[in-house]
This record gives sequence, C-alpha cells and structure tokens, in this order.
Amino acid sequence: MILPDDLPKAAPGTQGTPPEDIDSVPPPAYPGYPSYQRGQLRIYPDSSTAVPLRPCSIPLAKAESATGRLLRALVAAAMVWSLACAMIWTVDIRIWWARRDNVAEPGIPWPDAQDGKIIECEHGYGRWSGPSETPTWAFDLPLSADMLYIFSRGSLSRGSLNVIQSPKWLRRDAAGVEVTIQNVQKSSFEVITVCKLERESGHSGIGVFTSSSRPGSQSDQLEISISIVLPVDNPTHITALETRLPGFLHSVHTGSDITFGFLSFTTEHTQISAEYLRAEDVKLQTSNGGIIGHIDVTHSLELITSNSQIRTNITAHHDGASDSYTKVKMRTSNAPIISSMDLIATTADASGGMFDFDARTSNGKLELEIPLIPLDSTLKLSARTSNAHAIVAVSPAYEGSFLLRTSTTSPSLENEERAKDPSGRRRYRRLMFVRNRGVMYGTVAWGERRPGAQMGNIEVTSSNSDVLLDLL
Repeated sequence: MILPDDLPKAAPGTQGTPPEDIDSVPPPAYPGYPSYQRGQLRIYPDSSTAVPLRPCSIPLAKAESATGRLLRALVAAAMVWSLACAMIWTVDIRIWWARRDNVAEPGIPWPDAQDGKIIECEHGYGRWSGPSETPTWAFDLPLSADMLYIFSRGSLSRGSLNVIQSPKWLRRDAAGVEVTIQNVQKSSFEVITVCKLERESGHSGIGVFTSSSRPGSQSDQLEISISIVLPVDNPTHITALETRLPGFLHSVHTGSDITFGFLSFTTEHTQISAEYLRAEDVKLQTSNGGIIGHIDVTHSLELITSNSQIRTNITAHHDGASDSYTKVKMRTSNAPIISSMDLIATTADASGGMFDFDARTSNGKLELEIPLIPLDSTLKLSARTSNAHAIVAVSPAYEGSFLLRTSTTSPSLENEERAKDPSGRRRYRRLMFVRNRGVMYGTVAWGERRPGAQMGNIEVTSSNSDVLLDLL
C-alpha cells in the first residue's frame, strides 16, 4: 500500500498524538481523473480559524417613482419620433437625388425619356401641413418659349384646366402654372409626381404623372386642378400652347389682350369651353363632351368631339392677300351643331377674303348662321347631318351657287326680297334656282357677275328631315 506524503503534521509547540496502527487506518479516497467541471466548495469548519461575517455595506436600489417612469417613456418616444423623422428625411434625400440624376425611385410615377429633360419634380407629402390645407405646386413657364405644353399620364388623374388672368400675377415674362389636388389624402402623394420639363430647346412644359392605382383598397381618381395664370391689362402673346390631358375639363377665361399663335387642347369624356379665345390657329378635340364658346381665329379652327354638342360663336379673319382660305372645321355625332359666324376681311377697305367652312354631324340638328360676310369675298360652306334638320342662313353679301339635298322632303329656300345692296350701289339681287324632288340648286348674285370674280359655293345635306337655306 502506498501512503500519501501529505499527512497532517502536528502544529508547532504541540505534541503529536501517536498514530494508530497503520494497518487499522483506512486508505484515502482515490482522487480519480481531473475534471474540467467546477467542483463543489468544501468547507471544513474549525473553531480556531473561523472568521465572523460582516454586514453587507452595498445599498439596495429603491423602487422607481411614477414620475421617473413617465420621463423615461417620454425620452423613448422622442427617440422613436427622431428616428422616424430621420427615415422620412432620408426618403426625401433619396427622392432629391433621384430628381438630380433623372432617375426614378421604384414605384414612383416618373417621366419617360421622350418627355424631355427634367428641370424639377415634386413628389411626396413633406410640404403638406395636413388635411386643412389644399396642396399646390407652383411653376413658371417663360412666355418667350416657342411652345408651352401641359400633359398628364396615368389612370388616376382627372380634373380641370383653366386659363385665367389674375391681378396678383405681376410677372410679364412668364406664365404661372399651379397644380392643386382637390380630394387630398395622405395616400394621394404616393401616386402623383409633377415635373417641369424641357422637351426640346424652346419647349417648356409641365407633366403630371400618376400611378395606375392607389395603395391598398383605395381606387378613387385624384381631382387635380391646373391653372395657367396670365397678367391683367398687359397685352400678352403666347407663341404656342398645347395640352394633352385626358379627363380634364378645359376652360379659357381671358380677354382680347391675350392672344395665341397656335392653341391645341386635347381631352376626352369632358367639355371644352371658352369665354373668349383669340388665336391664329386653334384645335379643340374631345369626346363625349361639348365644345362651347366664343372663338376668334385668323387662319384655322378645328372643333372635334362625339356624342355631344358644338355650340359656338366664331369670328374668322382673312387678310385678303393670302391665296389660302381661312378654314373652320366642326365634327360631332349624335348631337347638334349650332354656330354663329362672322367673317371679317382685314384689308384696308374691309372687302375680299377667302373662307372655307365644313360642319358635319349625325342624328342631331345642324344650324349655321353667317350674318356678316365681306363684300367681294369667297365663301365655301359644306353642312351635313342625318335624321335631323339642317338650316343655313347667310348674309346678303353672299354671292355664288348653292345645292340643297334631303331624302324625304323637298329642300326649302327663303329669300328676303326687300334685301338692300350691301355695297350701297343699289344693285338688284339676281336669284335663279331649279327644284326637283329632294334636290334644289341655283345661284345668287348682285348685279352683273364681276369678270374673273371667284364665286362662293354652299352645300347643305340631310336625310329624313328638312333642309333650308335662308338668304338674309
């Protein structure tokens, strides 16, 4: 047997007790293999070495008061709010960089390359102060531009376009453009972007872009109001103005001091109206909406719609020197055309001029009145409808031929026998015509026919209803 060499020794100054017989001493416990686990602490009490315990001197934490908990909650809420603001600011910065680099963030409606160079874009509700405010984006377009244009793209956009004059607009070198959302909600800003663009050199415009649908279950279209603001009491000429705004009602509220070189409005499913519109060339096109107003043109006028009326007062000018006609074209269907037209020659003696009118509809009445025609002018007029009457009344100054046709009745001709010579030379009006079933044709002139004079021509046609030519 192997005895351990660490048997306890007697303390100094004491006499050790003789050990018992070695054979009677049991062997020590075998320690076994070392372990990586922490063993249990063994305490061997010894009265001679015991150390008294001292009271704990570490203070215990007191329970937090309600005020403290409230302050901690407020601090946490402030940190959350700051984090949210930082995230929104980050989004705004990203959008700003997208504007700067002409790159759209995913999901944001944005111009295409063919829309032109981006000058600036507005997207997001960062400037919106809440439901009590109607958000408006304001831009300015130079009046010196060769072309001003406004267009929209996206199924959520509809509303109105108004051309107005305002005493608050003091700039003389630019037109103001204000874009306003009427039925505004926070989600509205997620589906609309408004940009100032430059399609090409000299072409300055505004584009309104919307998504195909709103987030979530909201599907209502946006109600967008666009105003083109021009100065008051300041003669202003706009070389060209073009719109392409489907679903936008168009209206013009300007005076005679606002003139356009070329004006084109294109929309659908809504009306185009003009209190007074003066331009060299005008094209107004819509569908399922009427065209109404007073229009003054010097070169051409084109009015096109469907399933709705055309009701206008037109003043057409001709300089007497041009070999081309001043042209007026009107088209609709399933609705009436009712128009009064004054023809004016801008020559020194206010005579001459060449005018060409073409008006067509179907299933709607057609009524044209031309009370003012220049002396020695040439008028070509074609008026057609179906299943409704057609009536044309012309000034005594008209000279030329006429052809009236209908399918069920005989055309009618009214002649003011006491009409006076519009030239003041006391000439007699010569009227000759032939009437057959469904057809009447003839000529009308004052005195003898002028050598080499170009005479006018009037054709009025309908079916299943009356046709009338009234020589005032």
